[in-house]
Amino acid sequence: MSDISNLNDLLRVTVDVSRRWGISAWWRGHADCDWTLTPGAFRLGRTRIAERNMAIRFMMKARTRRVGCPDENDLGGWFSLMQHYRLPTRLLDWSEMPLAALFFAVTELPERDGCLWVLNPYQLNKPLLGSPTLQGPHGPQARKLLKAAVETTYASEGQVLALTPWENDLRMLLQASTFTVHDGPGELEKLPNSKGALERYRIPAESKAGIAQHLGILGVRRSTLFPDLENLAADLASFEYADPTGA
Repeated sequence: MSDISNLNDLLRVTVDVSRRWGISAWWRGHADCDWTLTPGAFRLGRTRIAERNMAIRFMMKARTRRVGCPDENDLGGWFSLMQHYRLPTRLLDWSEMPLAALFFAVTELPERDGCLWVLNPYQLNKPLLGSPTLQGPHGPQARKLLKAAVETTYASEGQVLALTPWENDLRMLLQASTFTVHDGPGELEKLPNSKGALERYRIPAESKAGIAQHLGILGVRRSTLFPDLENLAADLASFEYADPTGA
């Protein structure tokens, strides 16, 4: 596992991955290098009953809080919305934009080494779909895996699918969001179909602050990835302001 200590290293890695894989890779940043690729619904000992109840209650209560919620049969749209508002789901966030993924790796846990995961989604899907391709939320395999989250009879088969979502929230656009959808708690990096589809790069703890500063200079900051007033205010309050008059 090689290191990413600055933005030059990131550029080197992205160019190398692009040349070797010949596809648009997906990226995910972890603030702690020891974290596994496990969706939130399957962390902290959560059960299938908890997953089902969280999802159903979110769908029941969201319409009074947001205009333009997905249709009741659009599970792909609902789960994308849940995930981006931090409800634990069976989705795992990825991004087609490595700078966005790097942001999440370097802005938390400054004392811990972080890491950047890179995924070949076509290679991941090949064993399950029979060819190196992607599937949208209304594809048969995607619907099966998403529908299982709100059912009580589905048994995990260790399946993971790289899913291209419908964009139904501005956050998804700005973060170039994509997802993997998982049917159980197995760690993605340990599943057989991840072989040859995953790589990981360490981000030394001592490099995080410098990388975060340079990302901010490039305009990659919380208020641009989460475009709401709370994050705008937090960013503005964190800036240092110089007196242009020099007084």
